[in-house]
Amino acid sequence: MPVQLLPPKVVPPLSECSEYVRLRCLWPGASVQIFAGGHAVGVGTASNFDEVFRLTRKLTSGQVVQASQSYAGVGSDWTPDAPTVLRSPASSSEIGPVNLVSHLYQCGACLWLDGAFPGAKVNVTSGGVLRGSATSVDGNARLSLSGVTSVGEVFEASTTACGLPGPTTRFPKADPLPADTRRHVPPPKIVGPLYECQQQILIYQVFDGATVTVHRGTGDEFACFDRNELRLNLTRPLDKTEVLTVSQATVCEIASVASKPPVPVFPTSLPAPFLYEPICKRDRWVRVAGLIPMAVVMFYADGDNEFAYGMAWDSVCDFPMPDLTSVKTLSVRQGLCSPTQWSDHSNDVQLGQGPEQGDLFLKLSHPLIQCGRIVHVTGCAPGVMLHL
Repeated sequence: MPVQLLPPKVVPPLSECSEYVRLRCLWPGASVQIFAGGHAVGVGTASNFDEVFRLTRKLTSGQVVQASQSYAGVGSDWTPDAPTVLRSPASSSEIGPVNLVSHLYQCGACLWLDGAFPGAKVNVTSGGVLRGSATSVDGNARLSLSGVTSVGEVFEASTTACGLPGPTTRFPKADPLPADTRRHVPPPKIVGPLYECQQQILIYQVFDGATVTVHRGTGDEFACFDRNELRLNLTRPLDKTEVLTVSQATVCEIASVASKPPVPVFPTSLPAPFLYEPICKRDRWVRVAGLIPMAVVMFYADGDNEFAYGMAWDSVCDFPMPDLTSVKTLSVRQGLCSPTQWSDHSNDVQLGQGPEQGDLFLKLSHPLIQCGRIVHVTGCAPGVMLHL
């Protein structure tokens, strides 16, 4: 059984307004092809495990958007159960308001909004002055703010989808930062343990909109955090000789000292991931937990037979899989460094035949509320893919 490269995951939603598509589970350096309705709509070379590609052809309502990748002569399948393109809004009333994900603080330099119509242009203003703009690829809009956010300042966000203006959302007033008399705030914290060759670290206890700096002996790295807990991509993998501290600062010189104690980097001895079960032979997605983002993930069939590989983009990932019909058992390992230093195998999952159509009695629970973003479905069997 030859080893396969896992197909990319196409991140929904997409619409006729979309000019970009976001893909995950990419292998850096792989050649990527994107198809919709039998037509090539995008090509490129992956430079990261999670990346946005510009479309070369307009999407049409009802098309299914799939992607494949190939690297060093090894190709992937097309994305299974890929998202369907939504139609463009018929009127402005079909464009919903955006929501504020970030907490607004004084001196914030970046902002995260969600709930945007896929492909919409989002503008943020204050007092009629444009302060930032972004294109929503997958319903999210993450943007940098110009100028200094003051206490009590009010922002408004407006969207335009396929040329139609949507509603304007007025956000709460910006809150003051709880700084002391020396204009200091508490430092953020790093989630450990950290491992040699790790390329992303999780940092929390950040004031939304502050710039976080990771202090390293090889040179500091920094990024604006639009949420209080995020992962920071490093430009250089961690070395086992390093110890890390972290601090935060704002554009108006309210800052923290470096965190204590320093967090050490351990030699690569990765924990084994966990493979969720049950898994059926007809499943095209499996869920893996306990992952280190940007680690290589290798699936094994029937013992130690390498089956398929890709890259983790989060601590819990739903991986699109090749055909599992001939597989009896499945396990997974994760690895870092070059040559790859592997973890132990995960739990070994026996694959079952899965439910028949007559075994499913799906029912939507009521009431359904306008603007609601979650629905409750009963009668599901573990592992089934639902389409609403």
